[in-house]
Amino acid sequence: MCIRDRFWEDGWVLKRLFEPEDLQPSIDAINLLVDDLAQRLYEAGKISDTYQDEGFEKRLISLERACPNVSVWLHKQPFKMPKEFQELWSHPKLLDCAEQLIGGNIAGHPVWNLRTKVPSFKQATVPWHQDTAYLSEDSWSVLQPAAWIPMVDTNETNGCLRVVSGGHRSGRTAVHTNCWADTWYIELDPEVAEQTLGCDMRPAEEGGDVVTVPVPKGSVLLFNNLIPHQSLENHSDQIRWSFDLRWQNPAHGSGFDGKPPIIMRDPAQPDMLPDWESWANINPFSLRGSSVSEDEISDTVVTGPWMSMWEITHKNRHTDAHNPDLYDPARWSTRTMADAERTEHTRNSTWPPAK
Repeated sequence: MCIRDRFWEDGWVLKRLFEPEDLQPSIDAINLLVDDLAQRLYEAGKISDTYQDEGFEKRLISLERACPNVSVWLHKQPFKMPKEFQELWSHPKLLDCAEQLIGGNIAGHPVWNLRTKVPSFKQATVPWHQDTAYLSEDSWSVLQPAAWIPMVDTNETNGCLRVVSGGHRSGRTAVHTNCWADTWYIELDPEVAEQTLGCDMRPAEEGGDVVTVPVPKGSVLLFNNLIPHQSLENHSDQIRWSFDLRWQNPAHGSGFDGKPPIIMRDPAQPDMLPDWESWANINPFSLRGSSVSEDEISDTVVTGPWMSMWEITHKNRHTDAHNPDLYDPARWSTRTMADAERTEHTRNSTWPPAK
């Protein structure tokens, strides 16, 4: 079965794409970011040791222990996207996969993440959710496939992903709630997932649809933006580094305010290159009200418009910092089950998703 067929049938596919030399530039760039973070913390008097002798797998752990929550600073991306990250995202091997799913007009979605999953850290553990639920409802019928790319071998011990195989087939986005534990993450209740999406939230070993997906370094997990998934806690003694990158057809809305998708491939311009210079300088966290600058290394609060879209059932420092006045209420108003049912027919009239 080809990538496209498996992707549409199961909602996800695992593909071996990269050799170690393909990923090493991004690993080197991450090391530079961690070194820069360590130097900033040291100069600010927040740590007494930069842990320079510790490597890619360990150094951020020591920084996190010395200055709790500092790994969130890296996740918030208060920096221009390094050239090495740009080259990974627009790598021909990845774009060829994306082209099989969405066609030849390919843009990078403005939401991308460097995941800094240090061991036993709740804010790097992500509960069940659909990616669509972080974006405005006008984009829920747009296909935005994600690529989850680990920089290390991943498994159930160090926090790989679980996916709900076939959980995308209904075309529906279920009702989520804010915010899980002491995080900024929305959460999809398994019972709501079963009722709304028609999936079985038991493990595959028990006859259900939930599949744990270990991903070796060099492989990529591609998944549909409607498929429920979660990221497990890291119980190892090393950092689980990964990227999640997304694409879509640029003719459709991204569901994200203030930063457009970046064109990566256009059949009408076969020799074009992405215009990274202006795009990479736009900080998406500033645009969604979670202000951060290169000097604000102590700012580890994350907010966003999804906090206006889903009911806040658990308050924490992230929800307390949320300012709903920053967002257009016509696009970011609270969705209840009744609201979802009322708008669902219109939203799903274009299913399967626009490509």
